[in-house]
Amino acid sequence: MRRILLWLPVALSSVMATPLWAQQSVRLCQQFSQGDFGQRVNDCIASLPATGGIANATGFGSADIRQNTTIAITKDNVQLRLPPARIIHSGVAIAVNANQVDIGGAGNATVLKMAGRQAANCNARLDNYSVCSITVATTRAVDNLKIHDLEIDGNAAEQGTVNGFAIQSNTPNFPLRTFEFYNLYLHDHKRGGVSAGGNEIQTGVSGTGKGCIHHVTCRNHSCAIVFGDDIEITDNQAFSSDDDAFGAVGGPGWMVNRITVADNQVDGTTEASCYRLVNGRNSTITGNRCKNPNFDGVTVDDNGTGPGNYTTDTTIAENKIVAPGRNGITIQGQRITVTDNTVINCSIDGIAVNDNSAYVRVERNTVNACNGQGEKYGLKVGSSPRNRVTDVWFVNNRSGDDQARPTQVYGLYVGGANSTRIYAIGNNFQGNVAGGYIFAAGTQQLADGNCVNQLCQQDDRVRDRPTFKSSRSFYPAAQMPARPSLGAVKPPAK
Repeated sequence: MRRILLWLPVALSSVMATPLWAQQSVRLCQQFSQGDFGQRVNDCIASLPATGGIANATGFGSADIRQNTTIAITKDNVQLRLPPARIIHSGVAIAVNANQVDIGGAGNATVLKMAGRQAANCNARLDNYSVCSITVATTRAVDNLKIHDLEIDGNAAEQGTVNGFAIQSNTPNFPLRTFEFYNLYLHDHKRGGVSAGGNEIQTGVSGTGKGCIHHVTCRNHSCAIVFGDDIEITDNQAFSSDDDAFGAVGGPGWMVNRITVADNQVDGTTEASCYRLVNGRNSTITGNRCKNPNFDGVTVDDNGTGPGNYTTDTTIAENKIVAPGRNGITIQGQRITVTDNTVINCSIDGIAVNDNSAYVRVERNTVNACNGQGEKYGLKVGSSPRNRVTDVWFVNNRSGDDQARPTQVYGLYVGGANSTRIYAIGNNFQGNVAGGYIFAAGTQQLADGNCVNQLCQQDDRVRDRPTFKSSRSFYPAAQMPARPSLGAVKPPAK
């Protein structure tokens, strides 16, 4: 099924300069007669003046087109208009090494289809066995690129054991800046073997920035993974992703900054998470939906290289996650806010704050019925003997189990002797199998004003191993709503 949403491209209108092709020459590419489709379009572009113009290939009509020659755009200020046809390409269909380039099709009618089994053909950063439909910035930095209104078909059944990309920019020395990809249907550039991967869209290296990916639909492959700063991933859809559906990834010693992942929808991943942020800073993951991921709904973590590479100063808010294969939300970072999210039917933990995390605020979230194998907790702090978790606030959350046969063991579990300054205030824990909350021996904590199965605390400051039964004062919920009592430690201001 082909699906492209037709929307007006407005996201970067305020930051992308007006291209010169808007006032310049037009060439009709069907008038160039030598060679295959790719060569004729190349001759068409070459005939434009130095100031650029429009290469109009729509006159080739709607019949299937065979393309053996890569369309190479090396001239600045070029708009390429593709025909309403299925263009079956061997090798890279289009290579962009110029500024102010606009590549557009006719929506559902324009298809770039990868032909048969492909040899490695695109300049990837980490390997030499990748195939691409459109490759970007392989010989020079590229600024102001738009790709829109077309379908790109990876033809995965014939691809072989290679990394597959619909749009790829991942060379080590030539960044892509100020880009917009929209109204695209990208699918089946999936990995052909266990050693291969790739993504439908990948923008690489640390210099990439000021980009927007919106109103893109992906199927049967990881949708969009970006490396860079000031990038928005909004209003997209991904179905049956074979890796993280949407993500931003930093590397050893460098962060991805000001990433926005908002209002996207993911239905199913066969590997990894719906949304992932690695080594991020000053970023937001908000308003997204996630259903049936193999791993987490949202993963925020580091790249395993230790302190200085944690995700920091990031907000995860108002996401809805249903039936994740592991956790609803997993946090490994510092100064993280997790608020107003909903997690339903997780396999392990609803919201987990893991090793080396600090200054994390988990507030007004709803977790219900974690029901996988083994111990299952609505909210969890997990640490190991060498890695501390500190200064975590659980405030006004609902973490329980409304199933006829409950499976969620605790509403909140805090484990590890290195967990310190963990606060549970004003939470509502109903219907959990073993109890509302439990702190492992040796943790430093404060619990106050929580409700468990219709009974609420007035004050609980018992150290080491507090449970619901160790609290000193209880009141029926009808008499005392869940709230911090007078004199309780207050959560830090937002």
